[in-house]
Parts: sequence; C-alpha cells; structure tokens
Amino acid sequence: MQNLLSSFKAKQAGILLNALQKANDEKFSRFVLENIDAISVWLHSEEFEKEHLQKPFPPLLNPKFLELESSRYCANLAWNLN
Repeated sequence: MQNLLSSFKAKQAGILLNALQKANDEKFSRFVLENIDAISVWLHSEEFEKEHLQKPFPPLLNPKFLELESSRYCANLAWNLN
C-alpha cells in the first residue's frame, strides 16, 4: 500500500487512506483496488482539485461520469465512494 500511495500527492493519499480506513468494508476495498487507476487520475485532475479537494467528503470517482448498475453494487459501496 505504501508504494501505491507514494504515487499520490499528500492530500490525495490522505483522502484515499481515510476512505479505506473509515469504510472498513471488503467490497469497497476490492472496488478501490480494481479501479485504482481511474481513482488516481480523478484525484489528480484539475477538476477534482478545483471543485472537490476542500470538501469534507470528496468523491473518489468523478460523479459526473459514474454509471454504476445498482444490482452490481450496493448502496453501502456508493456511500463509501462519496
């Protein structure tokens, strides 16, 4: 996990680590690991830094482009992503 987080800026690494620790959910952790590239791109995007970085609960994925099929992912996962 340390190697992974070393590719993140300090603030973005803190956001990701905080989300993983607070969620304490295996499905959420698996989702994050399976989608870490998309999460990394989003957390380092200009849009994220301008619009979401300072929010108390920043989203791990761009909410404008999320198309999660509700039957595949539970409400708890959606909650943890935001």
